Amino acid sequence: AYIPPRNEIEQFIADIWQQFLGIEKVGIHDDFFEVGGDSLLAVQLLAKLRETLQIQLSPNSLLSSPTIAKLTQLIEQPRDSSVTQHALPPTLVEIQAGQSTKHPLFLIHPVGGYVYFYRHLATSLGTEQPVYGLQAQGIDGKEPPLTTIEDMATQYIAALRVVQPESPYLLGGSSFGGIVAFDMAQQLQAQGQQVTLLTLIDTPKKLPNELMDDIDILIYLLQVGDHVGSSLNQLRQLSAEEQLQYFVAHSQFAKELTPNIALEQMRHFLRLFKI
Repeated sequence: AYIPPRNEIEQFIADIWQQFLGIEKVGIHDDFFEVGGDSLLAVQLLAKLRETLQIQLSPNSLLSSPTIAKLTQLIEQPRDSSVTQHALPPTLVEIQAGQSTKHPLFLIHPVGGYVYFYRHLATSLGTEQPVYGLQAQGIDGKEPPLTTIEDMATQYIAALRVVQPESPYLLGGSSFGGIVAFDMAQQLQAQGQQVTLLTLIDTPKKLPNELMDDIDILIYLLQVGDHVGSSLNQLRQLSAEEQLQYFVAHSQFAKELTPNIALEQMRHFLRLFKI
């Protein structure tokens, strides 16, 4: 049943949701992802809230707080000194709390750096299974991204041990994330820790080494991610700004975003992809 906003901040968030989702009304207990939201819309919506409300919000806040009511509680929480937050490392994101008696599954980000990608997988594993994502350092633009697989693996191991200090560990990753997960498993075994599950999803034997500049990356994403025809040489005749505009217009990856926001998001995404 539709439950309307109860106060000014819930109404403000509802207005933002309706603008981004293109719907007429949204209730405070409606799930962002069930009413049409996706990972890129989530990132941009949270960026809008940070900018307009001048608050600190993780780019993955909608994973743990997918409704207006829960997001409002998260926003107001720092103002209440009586509330103690469970501090996680910036790279570690709780996707699904699950049961504390079960070993959590740790999923490493694909090349884009975000872990919203794993939300449906976590749901499919059942509500009892704890699932955490490991997102890239620098996803929020505040810190420089890590530049080697080994450094990523080392940092992510330190992060996951905040939640689970000792083995056995369950690891996984899609695409690039599988490569990092594999290195994490090697490091953990070298430390005498047990890895009872290592899942590589669509992980390549090696990353494409021909992706030298932004246009190569855009063409790669259009061809592999969206199965666009290979005749994209005309893209090279366009300016850098026009190339981004073409990508936003033709890519399933970015079709939901408004042009100005999408272009800025794509610029940051390309920087992370290159690294």
